[in-house]
Amino acid sequence: MNRLPHHPALDGLRGLAVAGVVLFHAGYGWAVGGFLGVSTFFTLSGFLITSLLLAERAATGRIDLGAFWARRARRLLPAALVTLAGVAALASWLATPEQLDGLRGDVLAALFYGANWRFIVDGQSYGDLFAAPSPVLHFWSLAIEEQLYVLFPLLVVAVGRGRRRLGAVLVGLVAGSVALTWLLYSPGGATSAAYYGTFTRAGELLVGALLALVLGTATDRIRSSAVPRTAGVVALGGLLWAWSSVRQDETALYRGGLLVHAVASALVILAAVQPGPVRTLLSLAPLRALGRISYGVYLYHWPVFVWWDAPVLAQVALTLLLASVSYVVLEQPIRRGEWRVPVLAVPAAALVVAGAVVASTLDPPQPVTFDLAVAAPPIPSDPIVEPQSDAPVVAMFGDSTALRTGFALKGWGWTTGRIDMRDGGADVGCPLGRGGIVDFVAARQAPEPHCAEWPTRWRTMAEGLDAAVVGIG
Repeated sequence: MNRLPHHPALDGLRGLAVAGVVLFHAGYGWAVGGFLGVSTFFTLSGFLITSLLLAERAATGRIDLGAFWARRARRLLPAALVTLAGVAALASWLATPEQLDGLRGDVLAALFYGANWRFIVDGQSYGDLFAAPSPVLHFWSLAIEEQLYVLFPLLVVAVGRGRRRLGAVLVGLVAGSVALTWLLYSPGGATSAAYYGTFTRAGELLVGALLALVLGTATDRIRSSAVPRTAGVVALGGLLWAWSSVRQDETALYRGGLLVHAVASALVILAAVQPGPVRTLLSLAPLRALGRISYGVYLYHWPVFVWWDAPVLAQVALTLLLASVSYVVLEQPIRRGEWRVPVLAVPAAALVVAGAVVASTLDPPQPVTFDLAVAAPPIPSDPIVEPQSDAPVVAMFGDSTALRTGFALKGWGWTTGRIDMRDGGADVGCPLGRGGIVDFVAARQAPEPHCAEWPTRWRTMAEGLDAAVVGIG
């Protein structure tokens, strides 16, 4: 088996990327673009698998597709199956009725690496991940990678040995991916097809493949020049800016922004494999350590975040523990061949996971639906009672939970006069989250964030209140 030189800085880049994703999922406003860490993973994966395929063909004159796919399976399947088995086993205790209603389809789609298409068919936007989170929603990106791991080597074999011919094909495919993303995205509309699509997101992986192709033909003089080092510093700064600033529903992202991000990631990768400041920074021990367990961190963190209501530091600590144990006890022994796994073990494990999720969702409770038109408090047939002189002035703050609770309190105040309930402190999709306001509705219903004015409104309303109640849920 051909091995590539180990670059510690690429482990550091993995660590940085997964940290961005975790911070985004934790709800921090200053990591609003952390979801783009997944895009960097795509580009890095394209670079590495293309480098492996080209190195194998240069050394042996051929590409052993069976061996390539077997290595990918040993690397990815064990921890993924453990994650899905854990979700299936815990679902009946931890899942909400809304989650149980769709969990069977979600887990089965994730099991067979079709989660992204499942979420496209369901019309789920990635902007919904806080509002209606599936514990396996994050498998959408793993599905795209696995699908491309199957298709891309076939493309390389079909194109043949000509590097220029392969380069031309890759450039054409990247352009097609960008064009398809442009066509599928409608500003203010659903983003699921553009965001989750295998072929819309393939361009980011193929940019990494192009980097591997170009780097394989670059001279030592070009490699050692100051240009890659300088470009890498600028690109790394651009990535960090994007991860702190770019929203998932921004139109520019689907008008070439994902391609720009992929190119910036490629420049960081190029600088990470050359001597210079980027390699030095990304080779820091904490980043390298996080990068080595980044796959497990990505797999385990989202179910922990969804199902364990605890401080973020506790959630992160549990995630790191699970990922470290998985890396040492499960992933590395199988990858190194220390555990001989029978061929039938994988389909048997998949059947067990499928059976477990079917059993845990045989009779899910019906999810509670919320209709604003129905939920509004009815006007009493009797005259509305004026608030008593000592009635507290109260307002609810938050999203649909606060709005629904506020309706009930207002109706009670109308009939008893014991509370003076003020309107306007709650709206669907505008909860108070860690790091600020999380706008769940803007990506689906409005071209501009509809919660943007709420901090001012809340501060204004808070003046003169006797009590303020925050609705969470």
